[in-house]
Amino acid sequence: THCLSFSYSANRVVFDDLNLQEPSGSIIGLLGKNGTGKTTLLHLLSGLLFPSQGSIEINGFNPKDRQPALLSDIYFVSEDFYTPDITIDKYIKVFSLFYPKFDVKKCKSILTDQGLLLSDRLDRVSTGQRKKFIIAFALSTGCRMLLFDEPTNGLDIPSKAEFKRTLASSVSDDQTIIIATHQVKDIELLIDRVLILDEGRLKLQASIWEIGNQFVFAHVPDTEIEDLVYSEKSLNGYKAIFARENDGSTVDLELLFNAVVSDRFIRKVQNSY
Repeated sequence: THCLSFSYSANRVVFDDLNLQEPSGSIIGLLGKNGTGKTTLLHLLSGLLFPSQGSIEINGFNPKDRQPALLSDIYFVSEDFYTPDITIDKYIKVFSLFYPKFDVKKCKSILTDQGLLLSDRLDRVSTGQRKKFIIAFALSTGCRMLLFDEPTNGLDIPSKAEFKRTLASSVSDDQTIIIATHQVKDIELLIDRVLILDEGRLKLQASIWEIGNQFVFAHVPDTEIEDLVYSEKSLNGYKAIFARENDGSTVDLELLFNAVVSDRFIRKVQNSY
């Protein structure tokens, strides 16, 4: 995106001069509180909404033009998705035609792992099962860009773990995955890049590897630590972030998110990227 601005009305400005550039071949966590613009950004990227000002370019195309070459190479799984009252087999046969790289064998394999049958009717399975199916379909399209809006909502704990395993094993090096969620723990250890939106502004855009190498995330007994960036009270001490080069600290994504959106946040994290 280049100097992207978008508003639903004069009194409801969502983005003002938002600049965002991300490399292909990444799994990106798009984090933010409810109402910060995560879903709006996905709608703009998929061409469901158009910028008030600025432009968007994905794989050389502008989503606003809705060119078939882009539409067949981008798939958006919305939080409130719709499926017709047909069998899974019928859905695949009808809708896979829109995606030239659709892998039927891969889709059937994922469905088998999830305990879904081709004969299952989408109007007779649970919401969680329908979500499992639509995620399996998305991962089988072969699209170079996949957009997921709160994909783990409605999934139980085992299904959330299964989602992470399936996504990690199904993504190719040339695909870009953007997962918008406010449930940061659900995508921890899955993403390799993170975007944090707050009040319509992009407050952090970074690689998880870079963060883990420049900041330490730890549980400490007190906050008398040199180069402390952020801390919050927890059981038996504090969860803390402090600036220190290391060999790769495991990033606590929830703690990072709280640090970035906190008014108490010392701006060392932001200013490092």
